[in-house]
Amino acid sequence: MLPIRLVVLVASLTAVAAPSASAATVTGGTAPAYPGNTIAIVRPDRLVAGSVQKVRLSGHAVWSEPQTSATTTSYTLSMYVQNADVDPLCAPSYSTQLQKSINLPGLNASLSPTGFVMDDSLQVNPDPPANTLDWSGDSVPFGVKLGVPNVVLCAYQRYITDDVAYYQLPLRPQAPSCRFARASVAHGARVGVRCNVSGRISFRATRRGARPRTLVATADGRGRAALPTRSLAAGGYRVAISSNGVRLGTRTLRVR
Repeated sequence: MLPIRLVVLVASLTAVAAPSASAATVTGGTAPAYPGNTIAIVRPDRLVAGSVQKVRLSGHAVWSEPQTSATTTSYTLSMYVQNADVDPLCAPSYSTQLQKSINLPGLNASLSPTGFVMDDSLQVNPDPPANTLDWSGDSVPFGVKLGVPNVVLCAYQRYITDDVAYYQLPLRPQAPSCRFARASVAHGARVGVRCNVSGRISFRATRRGARPRTLVATADGRGRAALPTRSLAAGGYRVAISSNGVRLGTRTLRVR
């Protein structure tokens, strides 16, 4: 069940219909048979390709029965990660999006085999006996392929197999990267590292006439790390930075 929290929606959703824009824009809709239901994706601070992240989903759920109970059917949530350069628009229904993903090569912009990184993966459950609910919660973890410059996230709310609401959010992924806070550091001191990813970061330091050295640091949730240099002799180094096999750039560092 998604965590419950009151939210203010950033978009007004109307009847489900195919969007007419020729480029990806923030839009969404609600099926006429399910008035009052909405779904939205909260724009993340950043979306970094090649790394695992989540986005926040929110919405308003309405059940047709006057009072809900423990046996009331939940709404389910799905999300597709689409290559906006192949097609800038999400389909307004889950079934149409599924068919499009089968027929249109290169549409999947996610790291998963299918662009549906969520496929009825999360539920919106009622809070009995109320028949309405403002809800929000995180998506399941997902990743965007490296080299895809533009994506659009397509979110769907369904009732069993009925389409209820949809939402599309265009985003421009950042390339994964790390840099040193300064290019020179005293021997034995730590040098700050600034990344747009978190987790274990590897640094392969090479300099002329010496064998390469591999150093490791852990970037926190803000992408900050402190790299110890006590194992590096004085001199200039070329440092290749990576995380889980993904290159984060090559930087220079001088140890004094």
